[in-house]
Amino acid sequence: MNFCSKCGEKLVDNHCPKCKGNTSKRFFNKKSVLVSLSGIIIICCSFWLYKNHVESEFIDNYNNLYSDSTKSVPNMDLDEQKVKKKEKSLWAVSGDKLEYKRQLADVREKVNVRDKVNQLFDEPIPDNFDSTYLTINSDTRIETPEIEGDDTFSKGLRSIVNYYNRQFDMLESVEETINSWNIALIDLTDIDTLENSIQSINDTKLNDKANELARDIVTIKTDFEDYFNQHVGWHFNLSDNKLGDIYHFNYPENQLSWGAFQGSGMDGYMNSVKYDMKNKVYYIVTPLISMGKTVYDTTITPITLIDKDTISINNQTAMYDPEQAEAYNVFQNKPSAKVDAMKKIAFDTSAIEIASKDDATIYFSKFKDSIGLPEKVSYEFITEEKEMYEFNIRINSEGSEEVTNRAGTAIVYQNGYMTYKKAD
Repeated sequence: MNFCSKCGEKLVDNHCPKCKGNTSKRFFNKKSVLVSLSGIIIICCSFWLYKNHVESEFIDNYNNLYSDSTKSVPNMDLDEQKVKKKEKSLWAVSGDKLEYKRQLADVREKVNVRDKVNQLFDEPIPDNFDSTYLTINSDTRIETPEIEGDDTFSKGLRSIVNYYNRQFDMLESVEETINSWNIALIDLTDIDTLENSIQSINDTKLNDKANELARDIVTIKTDFEDYFNQHVGWHFNLSDNKLGDIYHFNYPENQLSWGAFQGSGMDGYMNSVKYDMKNKVYYIVTPLISMGKTVYDTTITPITLIDKDTISINNQTAMYDPEQAEAYNVFQNKPSAKVDAMKKIAFDTSAIEIASKDDATIYFSKFKDSIGLPEKVSYEFITEEKEMYEFNIRINSEGSEEVTNRAGTAIVYQNGYMTYKKAD
């Protein structure tokens, strides 16, 4: 009987039943260890390769964070999320992580500010900070971020923010000007100034809004200009079915003439025109000159546009009669279909109501600035009639509160026509 030399177990067919099983187990254990070691080696190698890949990619991208040589302006394709993603790759970097982290934080802050400014426009801000082709994305002003620093990025971005705010400043200035004219007497040259202000708004969206806000105001000027550019020549009105005032308007040449039909007259200018926003009346403000001498230093002639060939002058309908053909018919008491049609035009005269001394002084005070008088004046009435009010204007002498010095004499007519003559 034979026994196993290793464990002493009885052999069966010259084989130990115990040692035969252990041999398989030992073989299996060795195989498991080898597989585990191989897996660990593969994982370590993969991790090492991945780390090298992440580090290499980080370094490559890191060197392209900026679009300029000063390492100041972030690349256009960078956003805050991309910078955060780069920060998450710092674990794989072998170099100075703190320095990388500091610079990434700087870039992220700049990108964050730039993204906020980008939200103000339809297009992304170019690297050269040129605002020429930028379009503001809303006609409602948004608060802009404060940008400090003297580096290329800070200066450039600040210029964009300044451009944005400047465009809105100009728009708001236009709005304030228009709102201040709701009930004011405005000069047509002020509308020219307003139009120039609108033209200086470069942004198309804000420029369109400014033009829309100013549309009715600008129409005031263009309506007057269109009529008088197309109606150079004589106009006349009737008083008790007889010829009243005769005016010759030559707006393109800044000329105005007034006088009796086939008689002598006086000359003036058309470059000073006021508009009453409340009553919708134009006022031509001009001196009248005859034979080279000033007859009146200032006259006020109220004008209302009625239709394509008819206006009101001094609160009475007036016909365009360039060659004075219809005026001659009236002068000769001849019938005129055009004159009969003019008489039938419905015209509201209530815009000008001067029926008392108070009405006359209130009306006169509207034009004190045009005449060149101070705010504080006193009125000394000479004549008080139904159709006219004549009074002296007194102002204070320089350095005195007492209103004593006679500045001139004014006549205000019931129909709104007014004259002013300076004291000698």
